[in-house]
Amino acid sequence: MKTLLRFLLLPPLLALAGCCANSPCNCQDTLADSLYFSLNQDVASGKGFSATEVDTVYLLRYNPAAAGTTYDSLLLTRQQLRRNQRNTLLLKNKLILAGLGDDTIPSLDTLKTTVVLSNAYPFSPGTTGGKLSNYYYKLLIKDKSMKNTKSYSFLINQIVLGGQYKADGCCTCYENTQKQVNVNGQPYTVTEVGGGGATSIPVPIVLSKP
Repeated sequence: MKTLLRFLLLPPLLALAGCCANSPCNCQDTLADSLYFSLNQDVASGKGFSATEVDTVYLLRYNPAAAGTTYDSLLLTRQQLRRNQRNTLLLKNKLILAGLGDDTIPSLDTLKTTVVLSNAYPFSPGTTGGKLSNYYYKLLIKDKSMKNTKSYSFLINQIVLGGQYKADGCCTCYENTQKQVNVNGQPYTVTEVGGGGATSIPVPIVLSKP
């Protein structure tokens, strides 16, 4: 009886193995937990940042477990942001889906400036370790072309991420189910429809002058 059962189960198992071999996993889930911040560049509105103001932005990452006394810092130029965002096809495509891509913009002066925070970008996980939601961040904007100019800061904290793993028989991929964050005390819910995969559209937070 046991031998007969083995023979009955063998064909579907072989078919499944063949299916998995022919369709390797391509989850495209590395950006599922990411946060997207778009800098308002509508200067005429009085709330937008000029091209020189967003030429270089400063990003700091704090560790609440150390009472916020230790942090990592990065200086991000627009050229660097543009280059980094084009290096990853997944990120490039997701920015295009959100209307934040720069493929059709010939001039750097009109380039949309977007800062993306993920579990592995722009800070390396090896810097201090841990998930995106284990830290809080500060984004600083200052016009380097002027002396004693006003600077603007955005405190990014209380990040809440939820997710689940879904299996289809061959692959087990991650889906984000909750994405919340506070910016300067204002709460935002930016959960993507579709779980944050390759075809789900990011929900950017627009940062403007007060």
